Amino acid sequence: MKQRLRLLLAFFSFFQFFMAGVLLGVVAFPLLRLFVWRRSRYARLASRFLGFIYPSFLFWMRLAGLIRYQRPPLPDFVPDAGAYVLVSNHPTLIDVVFLLGWVPRLSTTVKVAWLRSLIFGPLLRAADYVPGPGMKGDEGGTPALDRMVAKLEQGQPLVVFPEGTRSPSFGLGRFHRGAFEAAVRAGVPILPLYIDARPPGLNKQRFVPDEPIRFEFSWLGVLEVGVADDPRELMKRTRALIEAEHAARHRK
Repeated sequence: MKQRLRLLLAFFSFFQFFMAGVLLGVVAFPLLRLFVWRRSRYARLASRFLGFIYPSFLFWMRLAGLIRYQRPPLPDFVPDAGAYVLVSNHPTLIDVVFLLGWVPRLSTTVKVAWLRSLIFGPLLRAADYVPGPGMKGDEGGTPALDRMVAKLEQGQPLVVFPEGTRSPSFGLGRFHRGAFEAAVRAGVPILPLYIDARPPGLNKQRFVPDEPIRFEFSWLGVLEVGVADDPRELMKRTRALIEAEHAARHRK
């Protein structure tokens, strides 16, 4: 497939995703709010709508020949109820779309600028995603971390990319310990996950490569967490698991 056509299909895919977000956030969800007054039920229904949109977007990208993937079964250690922190590397723009579309009940943190967006803000607020740093009144303390802990204590699992941005093409970036602090304070397990995306694409270095990006997902077990655990040690252990999987795959 010629590169210009690949770029066109990629932009069209994201345009479809954008328009679906507009229709849901500006039209469908406000109408839903008129009939569903209870906030928790409204957020659950909004998340279910998004749980349909995300896989549809991925299916289209696969149909367009931009990505390749097989949906892996969830391992037995992923809880059906209760909270946990899913920690992953972050090779592409669409990693969170895979995870939110495939893992039941999963929520995430989002940048405050996105929450304030006129287009995507209604969508993200409807799904009750956790605001990152920078909310009004956030001066002093660790309010973004407190919001993550509160969400976990409500029984809501979270996915966090501890690098805070896309992974560099050669491996992993520096980890931040917020996800691990939250897991310790809430007393919930950490589930490390490795995402392999080759050739590199949908990142800051290159948007669309010359061939489809092949995604593979490796669950790396469970790290049980106690309130006396050191978040820095948990961060080191998690990073070591993800780095080892990366090294094993890239030796092939």
